[in-house]
Amino acid sequence: MSKTKLVKLKSNLRIQPLFSGFSMQIDHLHPVFSSARLFLKDLPYISKNTDAFNSWYLRQSNQFKTAYEKHKVLNVDWDIFLNELALQNGYCLDILYKKIPIKLGGAIELFYTGLNKPSYKLNNLVYENNSSKNLHSIVVNDAKESPNWHYWWGDTPTKFEIKRPLDNLSCTTLADLILTPSDFNLAYEKMSSDLDREMLELLTEESIDKPDSNTFNNSLEIFYINHATIVITRGDISIIVDPLLNFFDEENPASFYDYVPKKIDYVLITHAHYDHIDLPTLLTLSNRIGKILIPKASGMDCDFSIRHTLEPYFPGRLIEMDSFELMQFRPDFSLTSLPFQGEHSDLISSKATWLISVSGKNLWFGADCRSLDSNLYKFVRSKFGVIDMIFIGIACEGSPLNRAYPHFSRPVSNEKANTRTTKGAGHQEIYEMIKAFSPDSVYIYALGFEYWLKYFLGNPVQKYRDEFYRLVNLLDNRNKKLKNLRLLVGPQKINL
Repeated sequence: MSKTKLVKLKSNLRIQPLFSGFSMQIDHLHPVFSSARLFLKDLPYISKNTDAFNSWYLRQSNQFKTAYEKHKVLNVDWDIFLNELALQNGYCLDILYKKIPIKLGGAIELFYTGLNKPSYKLNNLVYENNSSKNLHSIVVNDAKESPNWHYWWGDTPTKFEIKRPLDNLSCTTLADLILTPSDFNLAYEKMSSDLDREMLELLTEESIDKPDSNTFNNSLEIFYINHATIVITRGDISIIVDPLLNFFDEENPASFYDYVPKKIDYVLITHAHYDHIDLPTLLTLSNRIGKILIPKASGMDCDFSIRHTLEPYFPGRLIEMDSFELMQFRPDFSLTSLPFQGEHSDLISSKATWLISVSGKNLWFGADCRSLDSNLYKFVRSKFGVIDMIFIGIACEGSPLNRAYPHFSRPVSNEKANTRTTKGAGHQEIYEMIKAFSPDSVYIYALGFEYWLKYFLGNPVQKYRDEFYRLVNLLDNRNKKLKNLRLLVGPQKINL
């Protein structure tokens, strides 16, 4: 009997899902906002490369072109409808239902807010007919040659592309091969409609399927990987916050995926920005993930449902949690969803910070949130006690509204847009959090200083380092002593 040949994708290769040739983000998966994103944000971004894009477009299938044209029409109709809605000034909205785009008929409820501002709500019907899948594809890239995320992959060499929806068997099989050894013939059988044996040979290497260890350490362990990605394990329960792992560190032979447990019980997502809900990472980890916990959406306006958007690709595994909702794992191990202040240009958005209470310790994962009203943090302290560790970003600047969310909002003057940015907390706001929480340890995300993310977040930004040292000096001047205050850079264990 011949020995089964087990293979994995070569260690330097990574997958990247695309939407119309652009690096795919979660709003590209939305049946309405994908159209607005494509025509109001993506294409204008490459306006100097329209000839290259048009050349790329001509090479696409007829099915792709049909879907693309439908999305172009939807975007125009949606824009006309939103402009009509914005003009309403207090009179009954009934007549406006006749102006809803045909594709969205029955899926929109119109209403006024308590301030008599016109708005809308998308019901679940809008997610039932998602033709945007025809604009999906997945490329395989050499992480050494092209180590980071690119806005548009049209000018980036790829090893291979599958022009299928993300939930197609070829795509899911390809994603599985990054971490899970598979029989070569079985993998080829699943993907044979999209590649030949020679291509699969070129993409894969032999691998030994190592048995999982079933031994668990009942002590609490915390491991920082990069950016805002942190793994928390206690006994047989493992949690990962905002996983962002699809990168390559040339100075470290280990993959960032190597730091992740074989079994991930819970993925926690703070918000839907691409550096906190990374689709390539989630697709790669899919077979390891139990449940994905996400902020609850209102459905109002641009506050789209992350759960409904991701459900086709992680069926039955998404759980929405509202603010102050509790999930109990063990008598001394629980999770609470908490509010997330600011950072979204004053637009409504699904977002949450997470409090993990375990082994008598309270760990708070604040992502990019701000301290706009420190009374919230004082209330959290009064309800849960001292927050022993806080993990927070120090992104003291951000993109203005017109650049960050042209597909979610109506245009405003640049003067107004520049006051509404995606910035996170600066040193003074983090100091307010520290005063309210009284932590022993404060850990600041590196935000650009991890060089493997330089094309993803921009080159290391000196002002963020300066902001960190302003925090250090402010704490010294106020005689506020901490056990740990650290700018996190690169994989490392966090000691309790």
